[in-house]
Amino acid sequence: MKKEMQALKDLIYIDPLTKTFNRKWIYNHAVDEQGDFQDKGILLFIDIADCDYLAEKYGNLIVDNVILYIAKFLMQKFGKEKIQFEIARYSNAQFVLFIKKDTIDNISSFLTNARVELSNTTLKSKSGLMFKANFNFGIVKYSQHEAFQMMLEKASSLATQEKEAI
Repeated sequence: MKKEMQALKDLIYIDPLTKTFNRKWIYNHAVDEQGDFQDKGILLFIDIADCDYLAEKYGNLIVDNVILYIAKFLMQKFGKEKIQFEIARYSNAQFVLFIKKDTIDNISSFLTNARVELSNTTLKSKSGLMFKANFNFGIVKYSQHEAFQMMLEKASSLATQEKEAI
C-alpha cells in the first residue's frame, strides 16, 4: 500500500521527463494556500537558453534531451557542493530551486562557474548533431510569508537582465 501511495504521489508531483518536482508540487508544498513562502531561503530561477531555437532547428526530442541534461547537471553540481536544495520544473525550459542554507553570493559564484563548465561542453545527440547548451539565472532571498509570485517575477526579471547582458 505504501508503494502504491508513493507511486500516486509521484504521478502528481514529479515531472515525467526530468524526475524533478513539478509546478503542482510548488503550490502544494513550497508555498501555503495564500501563495506565500512557508519559510525563508533563496529562490533560484533557471531559464535554459535557446530552447525555442533548438526546437525549431532540431525538434522537440533534442530540446527534451537538453532540458533533461541540464536538470541532471544542476542536481549533480548542487549535490557535489553539498548544497541543500529542492528543484522543480516550473515550465518547459525553466526550473525553480529552493535553497535553505547558503548565501546569494556563494550560490551566484557557484552557478557562474557551473554555467562556464556547461557552456564549454559540447552535447551530441545519437543522430550525430552537436550543439552547446546554456542557462541564465536569477537569484533572490525570500522571507517566510513573502509572496512566491512576486519573488518569482523578480528572479525571472534578473535572469532576463542577465541574458541581455551576455
